[in-house]
Parts: sequence; structure tokens; C-alpha cells
Amino acid sequence: MLLTRPFACVTGATTNNCSSSNTPVCRSTPLHRACWGSTLEHTETVRVLIEEGKVPFDLPGVDDDMVTPKSPLEQVKANRATKKLLKKYAKRASRHAAAALEATAEQYQGQEGEEAAARIKELAEKAAKARAAAQSIEDDENLEAIAEAAERARDAEEARQREAAHAASARETAAEL
Repeated sequence: MLLTRPFACVTGATTNNCSSSNTPVCRSTPLHRACWGSTLEHTETVRVLIEEGKVPFDLPGVDDDMVTPKSPLEQVKANRATKKLLKKYAKRASRHAAAALEATAEQYQGQEGEEAAARIKELAEKAAKARAAAQSIEDDENLEAIAEAAERARDAEEARQREAAHAASARETAAEL
């Protein structure tokens, strides 16, 4: 599919993650490039590529060094909305994978023998890992929400202190007059 193919760099052009002087093909897809952006338009582009373009949300890409594999989520620099969107897809995929694995394990429940028991155990372990991955993403989201709330509270307290200092300064000036 065209949307999952890497871009060929234009001679002499440089972008956030690729330079034609380093490699003739930057190996970054439109999804990865949208993940580098910091605006809501970049987030919307990511959403459209995944939902309408059917680009996998976890399409492998490469890091700035052009060698180290990185997922789109790992490539998000500072765009909280894009990070939140990709985490939503990852959490959903983990939960779907766990449910599918559990359903497959149920099919083996009526069977006897060591092979069926081993398969059930393997599927149960994979399902548990998928559920744990979804929970980990949810925990990360909760920690981020707590950190954001603390940051807002600090900002509000700093603003209150600035206003109090300004009011005190205004009172002193008025008293001098």
C-alpha cells in the first residue's frame, strides 16, 4: 500500500528525521512524519491515516539514526494529542488480542491431552500479557493526567502569587502618592 511505503528523500532536503546525505531513502512513512508534528492537524492526519487509510497504528519505522526500529508512538516528540490517540489504538488492540486469545483457548477446553493443555496455557499467558499491556497504557495515561493536573495547579499558584505581588506593589505605590 502506498501509505505504508517509505518516502524517497529529495536530494539535499532535510527533515526532522531524515537527510538525503545520510541515506537515499529515509524509511519514514506518512504516518511517521505526521507523528513528528506538534499541531492538532498532525494528530488528525494520524487519525485519518489509521482509520481511513488502514495504516497499522504500530507500523514499524526507524529512529533519528535511521537504524533503530521505533513505533509511531515512540516517534511522537511533543504532541500530547497524537500520543493519546496512538495509546488509545494500542490499548484497544491489546484488549482485542487478549479477547481473541481467550476465545481460542476456550476452543481447546473440551480437548484432552498434554498438547491441548500446553496450548491453553500458552494462549492464557499471551492473553495475560496483552491485558497487562493494555493496563500499562491505562496506568501511563493516569500518571500523565495526574502530572498535568499538578502542573495546572502549580501554574495557578504562580499566577496567584504574581497577582498578590502586583496588588501589594500597587498598594505601596498608592500609599506613596
